[in-house]
Amino acid sequence: MNEYQYQYYGYKLSSEVAFPMLPPGGGCGDPDIRLRLGPVSDRLNPAVWSSPFLEIGEDGEAIAKVSDRLRFRIVGGSEIVLDTDSSQSSIETETHFTSLVAGVVLHQRHALPLHASAVSIDGSAVAFAGPSGVGKSTFASALALQGFPLIADDVCRIQFAPNGCPTVAPGPSRLRLWPDMAKALGRDPETLMTARSHHPKRVLTDVNKETGSLPLRALIRLSLDVQASAPKLERLTGPQSVMPIDELVYRARLGRTMGRQVEIFKQLTELGAAIRVYRLTRPDGPPDLPRLVELVRQAVHEG
Repeated sequence: MNEYQYQYYGYKLSSEVAFPMLPPGGGCGDPDIRLRLGPVSDRLNPAVWSSPFLEIGEDGEAIAKVSDRLRFRIVGGSEIVLDTDSSQSSIETETHFTSLVAGVVLHQRHALPLHASAVSIDGSAVAFAGPSGVGKSTFASALALQGFPLIADDVCRIQFAPNGCPTVAPGPSRLRLWPDMAKALGRDPETLMTARSHHPKRVLTDVNKETGSLPLRALIRLSLDVQASAPKLERLTGPQSVMPIDELVYRARLGRTMGRQVEIFKQLTELGAAIRVYRLTRPDGPPDLPRLVELVRQAVHEG
C-alpha cells in the first residue's frame, strides 16, 4: 500500500490515505504521526467522556465518530486508525481529519491549538481568532485574495521556539466559507465545492500558501457588536488578552476533559506576553472588508 508524506500542523505525517490539501512532507527522520486504514469500533470502554461524535478514554485515547462510514481512533497523538469505505468522499474525510481529529491530536500532544485562521504578512504570521461564525476565514480569505499567503484556517498550532518566540505551523491549503461571505469576496459559491455533505460551507483553494512555520507577529481577536456603528481596533493587555479561554482555544472543552486546564492557561499566558494582541470589533451584518483589512494592516505595522 502507498504511503504519503505530509506536514500536519508542523508534524511529519505518514499516511495510507492521500490528503491533497495538506502541505507535502518528507525529509529525514521517522514520522511524528502515522495514519493507517483499519477497523474502528464506535465505543470506548470505559469512556470518561462521550458525545455523539467523540469518545474519550481514561488514558486520553479517543474515537471520533463522524458517521457509520467514517470513524477515527486516535492514540497518543501519534497513531491514527481510519475506518472508512469507498462511498465516503475524500474531501469530507480530509475536512474531519483537519478539524475534529486535529483537535484531538494537538491536545493529546500537549500543543496549543488556537481557534484561528492565519496569513503571512511581510514574512510573519497574523492570526484571527474567535468563536465559530465571527469571520476568521473571511478575514483570512480577504487577505489571501490580495496576495498574502495562507498559513492555516480555523486551527492554528502554536509552537514556542527556544527563545520564547511563538510560531504558527502550516495547515491545509484551503479556506472554508459560508456562501454569503464567498459572494462578498467576489466568488460564486455555486462554483466552489462543498467541504462536507449536507453542509453549506464552500471551499476556496486558489490562494497562495505558506508551507513552513512563521513567527507570530499579532493575534487579532474578532467580535461582533450589534450596537456598533463602525469597526474598532483596540490593544489588549494582561488577562483580557487571553480570556475567556474558550474563545481562543480550539476544542477547549476537549482539552479540559484531558486535564489540560492549567497547561493551556500557562501556554496562553506565555503567548500573550510574547506578542501584541488586539480586539477588532465590527457591526453585525455584511462586513466592510476594505476598512477591516485597513485596520488589520494598522495592527500589523504598529510599533
